[in-house]
Amino acid sequence: MLPLVATLSPFYESISELQAILTHKTLRESFPANERIHEVIKDDSGYLIATENYQMQVDVIFQEQTMPGLKRFSLKFYDPLSLY
Repeated sequence: MLPLVATLSPFYESISELQAILTHKTLRESFPANERIHEVIKDDSGYLIATENYQMQVDVIFQEQTMPGLKRFSLKFYDPLSLY
């Protein structure tokens, strides 16, 4: 039998994930300073971050949940790909 663990709603979980991604040093250092984020798309493994000239995949890797609260996760940033 799996343990029952209370988590937040998907809406608040996604806010936590996006905050972690958007404030992460790796994201800031991966794009030129003059790029703007145009789109953030949720996909099966995490999020696709798109600027005018680049896109980057960020995977959200969930860790085992043993306590109630926010799901614990880590982030895997892939190299940005040029759109041109």
